[in-house]
Amino acid sequence: MNVYSAHEIWEPEFRELIELSDHRGLREAFAELRYKSFRRDDDSQRMPSVQDLFISAFSSGRWDEVPKLINQHKSLNLDCVDENGTGAVHLAAVCDDDMLSVLLEHQADPNSACATARKKGKTGYTPLLLAVETDQQQAVQVLLDAGADINAKLNNGSGALHIALYIASNTKHTDMVTVLLARGIECFTPNNYGTTPLNIACQLGSIEQVKQLIALSKNLVWDIDSDSCVMNGTCLYTASGIGSTSIIEILLRHGAAINKTGPGNFLGSALMVACAHGQTEAVEMLLANGAALEVEGSRFKCASGTARAFRQEKVLKLLEHHGSGMEGAKLGELGVVGQSSGLGESNEESTYSEESVEHAPPTDVSDTSVAQAEISSRNTKRELNP
Repeated sequence: MNVYSAHEIWEPEFRELIELSDHRGLREAFAELRYKSFRRDDDSQRMPSVQDLFISAFSSGRWDEVPKLINQHKSLNLDCVDENGTGAVHLAAVCDDDMLSVLLEHQADPNSACATARKKGKTGYTPLLLAVETDQQQAVQVLLDAGADINAKLNNGSGALHIALYIASNTKHTDMVTVLLARGIECFTPNNYGTTPLNIACQLGSIEQVKQLIALSKNLVWDIDSDSCVMNGTCLYTASGIGSTSIIEILLRHGAAINKTGPGNFLGSALMVACAHGQTEAVEMLLANGAALEVEGSRFKCASGTARAFRQEKVLKLLEHHGSGMEGAKLGELGVVGQSSGLGESNEESTYSEESVEHAPPTDVSDTSVAQAEISSRNTKRELNP
């Protein structure tokens, strides 16, 4: 079905005739506009149907015409979509709370998903997910009251809470998160990358949201220490990387495994990622709580090797003060796993490329290159949401 734009369909004369009360009147109105040709892609002429008019009205934002069409034509399909795969309920959820209520009162589907991607890689938007992403709290309440699925997911597995946490970090408005939690949304379901809302809250340094989520956990040890997140690692690893001592303290107090490693822990333990990013306060807190200095990660042999590769001199001094530099403290003796010396072996500093990090084994990458790769990895392997 071809979709006609406003300037193709809505002549000024017809705008007056839209007040006619039945379908016959609409057809007569079009008959009076014989000079106007309505063409499909195959150049055959036809008169737009009432369904065409409805699509044109909501897709162009002419919401005042929508109730008239609904009231005049009881058989109108309110769940049809425009050429972009977006329906009236989707657009009303973002643009017009009153019209959203009208559509839902006339039995429009609150759970219809966009047929096509509104953003590359983010398909499957329901009206609720669009309302959450645009921070439309009233629309969210209206949709939930009408039976919208609060646990609906995008095709990448991210749900409303994943999205709301990212939006809250940008807008500093956390009311949407509170609304979703109060309405009983699933709090710990991972997306397709293993990322849970708690992972996101830790990644963003959202202290209050971390507290809210932990308070709702029914399996706290599992939820905190889950290593399924291939994007950012365990919660403690993520919080240590950004240096959030408040979140580190919360996680440790609730039993986080301080030396745990996992698939997403690119450098190994929480202490090692804190060393890599020069988070001295986080390093001190982790050491004070019993973090092991000699946990071997996938890239480095120990915390000192990590700090040395990232050239974090302050962290090195801190580690040496705590005893990590007592053995093998000479330059080059602590390096990348699989190499005998690291930086001490070469006078040339290796260069970084995304291709080499993705495809080369650890033994083909120098200390400095791995350090650069970790920084790039943290910047590029984040979702946006959810």
